Amino acid sequence: MKKIFTYLEENLEEILMVILLGAISLVIFAQVIARLFDKGFPWAEEFCRYCFVYTGMISAGYCIRKGVGIRVDALYSFFPKAVQLVIDYAGKILLTGTVPSYYAFPSFCADLEGLPPHYIVVGEYDTLRDDGINYAVRLLQTGVPCEMVVAPRVGHGFCVVDHPLTHWVHKGICGSLRREFQMEITEF
Repeated sequence: MKKIFTYLEENLEEILMVILLGAISLVIFAQVIARLFDKGFPWAEEFCRYCFVYTGMISAGYCIRKGVGIRVDALYSFFPKAVQLVIDYAGKILLTGTVPSYYAFPSFCADLEGLPPHYIVVGEYDTLRDDGINYAVRLLQTGVPCEMVVAPRVGHGFCVVDHPLTHWVHKGICGSLRREFQMEITEF
């Protein structure tokens, strides 16, 4: 009995979709044949419409559970990989209600005690600036040593551009690593 419930839990949506789409096909086929003889079913169109609507609703849940579906990515593909990751996780949270791993988003971590010292860098116009600042505040409130740099007049990903500000931030990161881990890092 347990195997039956496990099987239905994993496959019920697929079974229902196959049954509903099969019913639509059979009723439409029967309606076409009946019309050849000047007969017809007055309920066929409405029945197929309801089956189609239920199939759509069941398939939406199925696609979310399986993590598949159609998405328009014309604008999405223009964003940097980091922003695409944020969009993916935000979509996952909105659609499934599950919070992604705090390894990808440290601010989702519930318990910050015992973490090593942090050096956080965000840009003034960074889409993740507020998350970075809130995370740094939480770290400091928990007693975790934390340094934070809010780089002026730059957005997310500015550290990959060859610029004096980038060099200054890289020197700060190297200095933090040298100080915390007694490392011999002179440049990035």
